[in-house]
Amino acid sequence: MRVGLFRRGTAEPVDLGPCLVHSAPVQRALEATRRWFSYGGLAWPAGPVIGVDLRETADGGVHVTIVAARGGALPRDVVDALADHVEVLRGVGLVEGDPRSSYWADGAVRVLRGPGRIEVPAPDSVGGRLLVPVGGFFQAAPRALDPVHHRMRAHLAPAGGPLVDLYCGVGLHGLALAGPGEFLVGIETSASAVAAARENAGRRGVRAEFVAAPVERVLADLLAGHRPGAVVLNPPRAGCRPEVLEALSARPPGRAAYLSCNPFTLVRDLERLVDGGAVVTTIVPWDLLPQTDHVEVLALLEWPAVRPGPGRTR
Repeated sequence: MRVGLFRRGTAEPVDLGPCLVHSAPVQRALEATRRWFSYGGLAWPAGPVIGVDLRETADGGVHVTIVAARGGALPRDVVDALADHVEVLRGVGLVEGDPRSSYWADGAVRVLRGPGRIEVPAPDSVGGRLLVPVGGFFQAAPRALDPVHHRMRAHLAPAGGPLVDLYCGVGLHGLALAGPGEFLVGIETSASAVAAARENAGRRGVRAEFVAAPVERVLADLLAGHRPGAVVLNPPRAGCRPEVLEALSARPPGRAAYLSCNPFTLVRDLERLVDGGAVVTTIVPWDLLPQTDHVEVLALLEWPAVRPGPGRTR
């Protein structure tokens, strides 16, 4: 069995062995998972398991999501064997996937063992722990976000109005950036992520409202009632839908920070925002996924017609 990263442009994993990027609990769980894979010939194509997703929990444990080929049977004793091999196991989920794709998982994660939500370590810019639904999106290397949040905060503060966090997930960026007394509004498609975001904000005493809906469906109405002081965007790789960019251009904030995992869709979206009156003041690449060819890019924007003057980022 090979444990590592995909060879570029393929679904073929390259075995990396010990990895300095992983935390100690994840590294130990990786080695235990190698032994588990030998149990009963689990590895695809002989067996049902395409791969596993390991996520560190805040108490030093690991949650494991098993990715199985569609229609593949996973007997109960297989899950029990995983618990025997991974001493720090905090839970197990199961999701179906496509072995021909490097983006395996497809669909909702079914909880096989443990709770439906886990607590994960938060970056220092947020502090403490964050609740995340099993199978929910979260940054692979959250501790690497501190300098990103610092750069965002220097550009956005003071917001001078509500801080709007688009594609907010469990509230990671908004909670890092909301200043004392500022009101946070988050929009996210996943209802389970929104439920976690509400609890994460409540734990920190942040005044917040979170909406469970596609951003493109509700943003225009939200902006019609309240012009935001600042906006944070962290969309999926496909970038923003045109309706989102049109809504921002029609009722722009003072400033915005756009964190993208796809430079190509970022360029497309920035062109549309600039056409709508925005000015891109700074673009910074960030290596948030070490040992991969993925680069996150932070773009800082402002709308001079809305908020000219001091505080611009150079």
